[in-house]
Amino acid sequence: MDSRLFSASPCGRVIRTRTRYDAFVPSPLPPNLCWNEVVRESIEQAGASLNGFIQHVRERAGFADLLLCVDALHAARAEGATCTLAALFEAEAAGTPPQRDVRLGLNYVAAFEHARARLDELPLSLRLVREMHYVLADGVAEPRSTPGYFRTSQNWLGPAGCSLGEAALVPPPPGELRDLLYNWEQYLHTVDNTPAIARTAIAHYQLLALHPFLTLNVALGALAATFILQHTGVAGTPTALLGAFAARRSTEFIERLLDLARTGEWEKWLLFYACGLANAALGAGDVLHRLKDVTGTHDALLVRGRAEDSTRRAAELLREHPAMSLNVLADGLNLAPSDALEVVERLTALGIADWHPATGVVMAPAIIGALELKDKSPLDYGVFF
Repeated sequence: MDSRLFSASPCGRVIRTRTRYDAFVPSPLPPNLCWNEVVRESIEQAGASLNGFIQHVRERAGFADLLLCVDALHAARAEGATCTLAALFEAEAAGTPPQRDVRLGLNYVAAFEHARARLDELPLSLRLVREMHYVLADGVAEPRSTPGYFRTSQNWLGPAGCSLGEAALVPPPPGELRDLLYNWEQYLHTVDNTPAIARTAIAHYQLLALHPFLTLNVALGALAATFILQHTGVAGTPTALLGAFAARRSTEFIERLLDLARTGEWEKWLLFYACGLANAALGAGDVLHRLKDVTGTHDALLVRGRAEDSTRRAAELLREHPAMSLNVLADGLNLAPSDALEVVERLTALGIADWHPATGVVMAPAIIGALELKDKSPLDYGVFF
């Protein structure tokens, strides 16, 4: 399998001569990988963290959908968007044309759901990657960036606004891209003894290094890696974690990518990836615990307020859909909109819900707040892709 890529020199300038290293070798492991005990232990720990988290998701109805929205938010931030989780939920519930930054988050959710449905009839493949990119870029990317089509012009990686001469890494030229993408697809379906998380880390790196689209490569890579985790057997169902991982570690992500392109030292990348996945799973687990705390507090408020059955049911609906239009909530409660509004007013008086008459949306701010990943400054979101 061909393994050609352009690499960067140690000082970060572009090397325009072709170099060979083991980025696309389908045999069990890249030949220069030292499969040491530290790497093995890190991958095993990541697997244990993911398994524990996936079990929690199975036990909590609706949590996977909430987590997908959180992942979408952070994937959008990694692409330079500045939307909030509340804005994402409200736009989805209102059904009105959202601003570009919010639309990117909504598109991420739509692309995830599209791919999940398509897997019933289409294997994980270049075609599915293209379809995901098309949905992801809808109404966000300029038409001239050819959403859903692999690039036919050169692009490069580096700080925003940098020129080709200032780039840190220049991906393969368009004339070589298609063959390398076929190599990537072949690698996905090659059977060997590589641990599933390591295979995901290798395939995710390959896709980032190829940079196959003119825009939205980091969000696309996170989506693809989510389905690679399922394809390799790590998760029985697609579980959205990679957007948050890539965004919250964006600075280190690009540094590790460039380091591997320069040196071919896979151990550092695999350790970084395994630890990042484990931390993402633990962070999502913390979100689940915060949700339990919030719902416990809400239950106590409902008891103290002697809430009627309709008020309790509305609170339960908002736990799985923390932003709902009044009409949708009314349908869920089997009430007229005017009666549902009275329920919303009771929830508002208890401090459980907020009513936004301008958009016709009912929101559960404490639920949304519990979903936010904590202790992260906006400065930690570097935009490199």
